Amino acid sequence: MTERMSIISANSRRYCKAGRKLKGKILHELVHILGMNRNYVAYLLRNTGRRVTTPRGRCIIADPK
Repeated sequence: MTERMSIISANSRRYCKAGRKLKGKILHELVHILGMNRNYVAYLLRNTGRRVTTPRGRCIIADPK
């Protein structure tokens, strides 16, 4: 799981700065490599390093620790 999170954190900046077409290509590549759901990968890329409020409390998304 830490390898997956390192791949996501490495691509998150590129994803946030990309246009719509490039974002689709990045998502397609990562879904194929990681074997995760497309919507979940997009969620992780958007929220890497941010605090997101969940029903159970606060957690930092895409932090392997």
